[in-house]
Amino acid sequence: MNSKYSEPIFFLCNDPERALGLEDILENFHIICIDNTPIVQVARSRGINIFSLAESEGKTNPVYRSTVNLLKSIKVHNYIRENTPKDDNVNVMVFKTSLRIEKMCKEFGYNLLNTTSALNKKFELKISQYNSLNNLISFFPKTVITPLNKINYHELKKQLGEKFVIQYNRGHTGNSTKFIKNEEEYKAEREKYPNRLARIAEFIEGEIYTMNMCVTRYGPAYGGLSYQITGIEELTSREGGTIGNDWLYPQKLGEKVHNQIKEIISRIQTSLYDSGYRGLLGIDIIVTNKQKVYLIEINARQPASTSMHTKLMLHEEFIPLQAFHIAEFMFPEEGKYIRFLNKYFKKGLSENNISKFLEEQNKLATIPVEASQLIFRNTYSKRRKIEENVEQGIYVFNNKLLVKTNEGYNISDTIPGEYLILTTKRNQLVSPDNEVARIQTLDTILTKEGRLKSIPKRIIKKIQNNVKLI
Repeated sequence: MNSKYSEPIFFLCNDPERALGLEDILENFHIICIDNTPIVQVARSRGINIFSLAESEGKTNPVYRSTVNLLKSIKVHNYIRENTPKDDNVNVMVFKTSLRIEKMCKEFGYNLLNTTSALNKKFELKISQYNSLNNLISFFPKTVITPLNKINYHELKKQLGEKFVIQYNRGHTGNSTKFIKNEEEYKAEREKYPNRLARIAEFIEGEIYTMNMCVTRYGPAYGGLSYQITGIEELTSREGGTIGNDWLYPQKLGEKVHNQIKEIISRIQTSLYDSGYRGLLGIDIIVTNKQKVYLIEINARQPASTSMHTKLMLHEEFIPLQAFHIAEFMFPEEGKYIRFLNKYFKKGLSENNISKFLEEQNKLATIPVEASQLIFRNTYSKRRKIEENVEQGIYVFNNKLLVKTNEGYNISDTIPGEYLILTTKRNQLVSPDNEVARIQTLDTILTKEGRLKSIPKRIIKKIQNNVKLI
């Protein structure tokens, strides 16, 4: 490994938003994306290294949105070569890896800064993760794993209760999760997928929270406990569809809950680290009104909230989880790992104090902060083209009017009372459940009861009136 800490890092992704976080901290960080969203122009105007395939090709939809298709592009490889100094390694990050991405990076001689696809599958897929996390069975809801045609509703009701949740092995944003409330719904699902293996769990009444985490050689790095906003009809077609986060709402949670979360994280660290897993992941939990914590699942890859959470951690002067993730893969030598963190974050770390530093930062990084985001998804069952969208930028709600006041591309561009609206461009194709627009703010958007406040509701209505999919 070259000893220089300024070796280039190329983050390959569909949407440039996924790569945000450290782009203005690390000196040789590059975003390579497919989409030509307004983020591209605003970020580049501030000196951020960013390459858009859509912009380069002069087409809104140059290829099917896939990191593999970026790795197939000669223009992408030319950009990488032009921005890699002689004798430096080419370091590549992706939002979520795959066997094909791994093979292509190996073929091109690129150093992939992600855990292996085998470990991703082991801990990401709903059934294999449950079977692999034996030390966490007591935190999971009661669970049955079976093909649907092997068990009837009454047997499940006896084991799990009248209502239960079916999860299939693969899915995202809730599209592999079915909530069963009665026998008729179960029969309909079983008729549709009789031989499909499912993880069936008791339905737990409670609130859903998300924690971001990084498995490191020095112990778990974690933070950003947020309330997971799900199922708002106007924003997603899925009952369990995730459409946002609120980082202040968890202030209601007490020490009993935090101790259970800490125990869950400790056990996840042990299981994943011993298996060879390193880097970012997300943890979804349910907290009941009796302060009992249940683990729903882990997402064994970069969480979707990482870009905004990284900016929030920087604002609080923490070392972001994304930085630990990079260090884990770029620097097998402990000395270089620590010097990399000290170079960019100046914490005076050493091999003797870094584990203690992490413990202290983890405590502070779980303290609630005023910040939240909402995501608008394509609620249609097919891909749709954007005919119209809101103009990206920073807005305020003034006398019942949503008024644009400035340009911006990340939460650091705002102050409390402002709303950053991120959008996709006209004519871009958006698959079902994929993002159409996003709101970010340094305020909470929820009441104490977990309902949307009036201003976010008004902004949703304003955006809906301006977004048209054809």
